[in-house]
Amino acid sequence: MKAVVLRKPFDLALADVATPHPGPDDVLVRVTHSGICGTDLKILTGAMPASYPIIMGHETAGDVVSGADGGRIRQGDRVLVDPVLYCGTCFDCRAGRTNLCPNGGVIGREVNGGFADYVVAPRSHVHSLPASIDSRTAPLIQVLTTVLHAQRRANVGRVPRPSARSARAGSTVSGVEPSTRSGRPEHVEGRSGSAGESQSVAVLGLGVSGQLHVQLAKARGAGPVIGVTRSAWKRSMADRLGADLTVSTGEEAIRAVKGATEGHGADVVIESTGMVASIADAIAMVRPGGTVVLFGIYTASEGSLPFYQLYYKEPTLISARAATAEDFPESIDLVADGRITLSPLVTHVMPVAELARALGMLESDADGRMKIILEH
Repeated sequence: MKAVVLRKPFDLALADVATPHPGPDDVLVRVTHSGICGTDLKILTGAMPASYPIIMGHETAGDVVSGADGGRIRQGDRVLVDPVLYCGTCFDCRAGRTNLCPNGGVIGREVNGGFADYVVAPRSHVHSLPASIDSRTAPLIQVLTTVLHAQRRANVGRVPRPSARSARAGSTVSGVEPSTRSGRPEHVEGRSGSAGESQSVAVLGLGVSGQLHVQLAKARGAGPVIGVTRSAWKRSMADRLGADLTVSTGEEAIRAVKGATEGHGADVVIESTGMVASIADAIAMVRPGGTVVLFGIYTASEGSLPFYQLYYKEPTLISARAATAEDFPESIDLVADGRITLSPLVTHVMPVAELARALGMLESDADGRMKIILEH
């Protein structure tokens, strides 16, 4: 079969390789579409370690050729591949943290992935796609699973209103009205009719994952949802996809977030750029007692942060790595039901043989380039 092989950092070439053979618990998938992202670029450059030579590609959709069980997975099914491998028996796996398995790996990093005609995956790691989901956008659902995993960890959405008794107990200053954990006045039942208080969410970086964070936060009931990027083009896209407010970066963003949250700061700030300097902005934007989600992949070994503000504001810091099996069915449903829109994010479709050129496009932040999908 044809495959694009990374023999060592920066050494990428189209090659003829043997078609993989599935084991008794595996399926063989004929790849129809795959996606590329910053992780692939980090593997290409050596910033993220990998097992060389390797066929990269962890955002993969295709058709089941062999290994179907005749039940959940049938031959010919269009499927999405979950790339996170795990042993199932270690301490983390038994606790449900399969994404942290020390004995596992990632398809496309430790074992051969989807930038090829065929890929092998455990049968448990393929998920059927409904007819309503376009194969061209399907690889983006893998990205959505990581976004959902992060927002689940941060409990993004709505928070329960405190009872009258707990609210009264929380007011310790004479003449100060009790408030919710967001710092806004408690909702009065019958006025809003909602079951809880919407969290304010700021998303730093409006690339593919940032745009998905905006949409998912809205779908989970958060508001206002504020998108932050220096790119006017990306701000416009986030506006169309449901952001309540978009703003440029730096001090302007900090002022805007505080202005949109009655001066308190956002309940949740999701940092999705992977830049250490942006973490400092996230700390400045979050409200006291709020949550900062470190979603970006940070490969820098040092950087400057406002550590006193971490002490003073007492925020919760949450990191999120990949996704777990439970994130896939819900992500597929979110797209199938139309609660998450993927097609506007796909700006380029290229043949897989042009992977090197596609990865080179990721190195520039030019307006007009969002998700690149490879056709096989």
